[in-house]
Amino acid sequence: MLKRNVKYKLLALAIAMIIWFYANEGQNPRIPREPTPKGAHVGMKLLDSPASRAVFVSPDTAGQPPFPYKVGDIVVRPRTVTVTGRPKQLMNVTTLRTETVDLAGRTTTFSERVRIIVPRGLTLAGSKYVRVTVKIERPSRSEEPSREGT
Repeated sequence: MLKRNVKYKLLALAIAMIIWFYANEGQNPRIPREPTPKGAHVGMKLLDSPASRAVFVSPDTAGQPPFPYKVGDIVVRPRTVTVTGRPKQLMNVTTLRTETVDLAGRTTTFSERVRIIVPRGLTLAGSKYVRVTVKIERPSRSEEPSREGT
């Protein structure tokens, strides 16, 4: 009895499977379907990605060595540092200053570890300190101005 009308039975089975797949569309995870609801709204907040820039460090000094001493040279190590922040803010920064180095009363060469002053919103990639070396010179007797008549 099973062998009778096999062609019709196979055809009926194929039609039934097609109808079943069509009726169950979207419920079978292997069959792609459109998301429900038909549209979706996605909100995104775009942020500036941080940028970095190498800038010079400039020492801030106050006072003068006593007469007849004078400042010969000022060296900052490192000379440049890398600063990071928003690109718009970095555009205006070319130099960072240090805390004040007092030269008053100094008669010999000296070196100090000094903090870098960083504007709000920016950060340093490395150390917040630099070494400032100030060379104090005393002119030779032939270079000293005469104090006579003062």
